[in-house]
Amino acid sequence: VQAQVPNTAHDGWRDITTVTASVGFGGVTLSGQVTDITNVSSLQAGELSAGKFMAIDRDCDGSLSDESVGDATFEIAKGAAPGECVIYRISFRNEGTGAVTNVDVRDMPPAFTVYVGGSATYETTPSGLVSGTATTPAANDNGALSFPYSGSLSSGDEGAVTYGVRVGD
Repeated sequence: VQAQVPNTAHDGWRDITTVTASVGFGGVTLSGQVTDITNVSSLQAGELSAGKFMAIDRDCDGSLSDESVGDATFEIAKGAAPGECVIYRISFRNEGTGAVTNVDVRDMPPAFTVYVGGSATYETTPSGLVSGTATTPAANDNGALSFPYSGSLSSGDEGAVTYGVRVGD
């Protein structure tokens, strides 16, 4: 799922995407629903764009170096089987002409997944920002993540955060 944040977005703006799937076999129908929520917590003089991408870590070891090129490449959508892990990368960029302050990247992992403890990282921090301390759910639990920054994100600067989840059985 990729969200484009409009320049008119205000503090508290959110984009909610829900995907529902049903599979029938032998007279039995199984259904599931996943909701992805993208929040804007502080938007000021700049115009912020953000994207959420995923790669598959089939053995859940936290490394993509031992995965196939297809699995290790970050894309908007991929499939993961129960017991496999997904590494999310949320990238952000100031597309405006002014600086953005109080940047806080927040995300809520999809339903039917649990957070992989210790996987939250500030992957790329632009020179004008200072990474804070990420807030995460407990290992093997589901809940919101927050990656706060202090400083300012100058026009054209970009950064990224990552975290992993395990798909439920």
